[in-house]
Order: sequence, then C-alpha cells, then structure tokens
Amino acid sequence: MRLPKPDNRLYLGRGGSGKTSLALEHAAQFDRVLMVRPDDSEPPRFPSARSSHELARAMSQDKFRLCINAYMSVENWELANEAAIAAGDTVVIWEEAHLFIRSRSLMDFAPHAFNLWMHGRHFGCRVFAISIRPAGLTADLRANLARAVIFNTTEEADLQFYRHMIPDRSIIPKLDFAHHDAVDWTTSGYAVKRAPFP
Repeated sequence: MRLPKPDNRLYLGRGGSGKTSLALEHAAQFDRVLMVRPDDSEPPRFPSARSSHELARAMSQDKFRLCINAYMSVENWELANEAAIAAGDTVVIWEEAHLFIRSRSLMDFAPHAFNLWMHGRHFGCRVFAISIRPAGLTADLRANLARAVIFNTTEEADLQFYRHMIPDRSIIPKLDFAHHDAVDWTTSGYAVKRAPFP
C-alpha cells in the first residue's frame, strides 16, 4: 500500500520527557509496528523476534507488534530496516536513533535506513525516529520529514538542529519538562501542546 506522501516523524528531547510513550501512542493506530531498539536494557514493549527467521515470519502476518534488539550493531539495525521494506505497510520505530546514525549521511553506512526514510512511502512504510540528541542525527532526517515532536532541551547544539524548522527556538528550553510539553511541528506550522496528544 503506497502512501500519498511521506509520514516520517521525529520525537526529540531529554530522557524521561515522554518521547517513546508518545511515539508508541501514535503507532497504536496502525496494525503493523516494528520497534527497533539498540539493546535490551529495558523491558520490551512488544514480543521480541530473536532471529531473522522469527522476524520474517512475524512480519508476514496481517497484524503484528514486534520488537527487535539491534544490540548496538548497524548490521542488525539494517536487517530490521530491510525486513520492513520487504514486508511493506509497516510503522518502524527507531528507538535511540542517535546511537546508530551519529551525524553521518545514512547513504554512507545504512542504505536500507536511507531507502526506508527517503522512499518508504512507496512501500507503505512510516518511520518514527526517537532521539535524545538531535544534534547527533544526520540532516537526512530533516529531509522528507512530515512531523517532529520536540520536547524540552537547553543544549545549544541540539537547538541548532531546529534552526530551519522553528524561527523562535527560545520556546524549546521553556517547555515544561515535568508536564511533557512539546512543540508539535509539521510542514504547515507548529504549536506547543501537552503530551499525550494525537
């Protein structure tokens, strides 16, 4: 199922701000969700695939909610991205995306991630990327971006990531961290909201 336009999203901000919870809430409206985590330091939100065979079998179903641990390996991360492209019609959640991307162009080291982000709509795929450090993300992720949810940060390098998105970046450090306030940005504008929100 081809999407009429890209639906790639970024969820950005300090740890504990509510990024993952909101991304999962947004993903709940879809039938096929693959969450790619860097490790198993936290309990999985969904059943885990422990092999490429389990991953392929689960993703062949009409509906699934699935986790896979990349174990800090770009090769494992890419395996999940390739599986999503092959399966199509999938929301892929990249948990802690900055741990894999690290300011490099995706095309240089992760062609499946690049293809998923830049052309995923042709396969019916959406990517929801979650990161503490937007400064650690490649500019590729600002291209083909449909929505960004930006929680409180005061780090200047992170604020610079938003310079082309939000003219008045001074609102970001003032967001109420304790109440999960965030800037909800789309290509048509932005507004401050309190999470959770649709």
